[in-house]
Amino acid sequence: MELTEKYVLLITNTDNRISLSAVSKLWNELANAEYQKSNVFLTALIDTPSAVYAPSIQCAQSHPDCIRITCTRVPSTCGSQSLYLSSLRYIFTELKKHYSDTYIVMESYKVDLSFFPPN
Repeated sequence: MELTEKYVLLITNTDNRISLSAVSKLWNELANAEYQKSNVFLTALIDTPSAVYAPSIQCAQSHPDCIRITCTRVPSTCGSQSLYLSSLRYIFTELKKHYSDTYIVMESYKVDLSFFPPN
């Protein structure tokens, strides 16, 4: 097992106007563009968990969903934590430009990872 990082981006989607497919498509475009520049591809798991928001956010309680994007750096495919994080911040910034009227949060975690590529 290797010590690495996991990053989770959360985009509020309180009125359900942001589709999972639209975010996936945008992520793929941004990740491909970033790969062309830096040779770092940010593989992501994108899903829509339910969320509970504070009343001060004034969201539509009937649709308390968000978009969650999870990325884990695999050291054997991207050895540089700083390069990976720089690429991730670029995509994060572009997402925020595209979804400027939403809250976007980025969390990071230290995780142990075992990676088993195909033979």
